[in-house]
Amino acid sequence: AVKAFAEGVKLGDEETKAGREAAIIKFKEALTLYRAVGDQREVAETLYCLGYNYQFQYEIQTAFGYYDEARQIYLVLNERGEQARMLRILGVLLAKTLGDMPKALTYYEQCLMLYRAAGDPAGETVALINLSDLYVDLGEFQKAVETSSQSLATARTFGFRNAQYQSLSA
Repeated sequence: AVKAFAEGVKLGDEETKAGREAAIIKFKEALTLYRAVGDQREVAETLYCLGYNYQFQYEIQTAFGYYDEARQIYLVLNERGEQARMLRILGVLLAKTLGDMPKALTYYEQCLMLYRAAGDPAGETVALINLSDLYVDLGEFQKAVETSSQSLATARTFGFRNAQYQSLSA
């Protein structure tokens, strides 16, 4: 499983259609093996990698399914940071690709709560930036300003320069 996973990462890093297709094959092989030995943590990470490669193959619904399955495993494992990461990715897909803004908002709000509960200021900052962008898309400009201000404050507190720029440009 470890070898197949590593090969999948290497192939996906090629960032070509053929590389991503080959990576998907390797990740599916690793997934089968990780499931066979009951390693849920590695199952979830492999599902994430499958979602990532499908996303960049523009197979958004398939990617969404893999990300969501990984999210559900992280929920069972009580890994808040990883669950938040999956919710953020799902929110981005919902907002930017699938156009389901209300569901994206729900996912972003859950993501933010989990990053805060996990004590992850970097994740919290990114979640706030995502929320601010979504509020702009929804025409809720006051909420966009409020969340952008929160993300800027967190980014400044922890010295996240790139996030400070993103907060100011939201």
